[in-house]
Amino acid sequence: MKNLSQTPAIIRKIFSHTAMVSLIVISLVTLYSVYLVQQSSTVPPDEEYILELQTKNSFGRFDQATIDKIERLKAPNDAAAAELPNGRINPFKPE
Repeated sequence: MKNLSQTPAIIRKIFSHTAMVSLIVISLVTLYSVYLVQQSSTVPPDEEYILELQTKNSFGRFDQATIDKIERLKAPNDAAAAELPNGRINPFKPE
């Protein structure tokens, strides 16, 4: 490895100020990152894409048989007693 005295003067100056050069480079990278985040947050949203997502039906479709099954379901406040299999009891039934 070469001795520090054999290297050119500019390299010796850079090595003598390594901490300061590192601090400046880190600061510039941080400032650039903040600038990019700020620029990306001020871009207006793509209205066409948002409209497309809102109009897209992502829940699927119900056929008539499914609609009939849903309509046949009992309401939760229906007073009809549930029929349990033999040997089973309803622990929530008020006595």
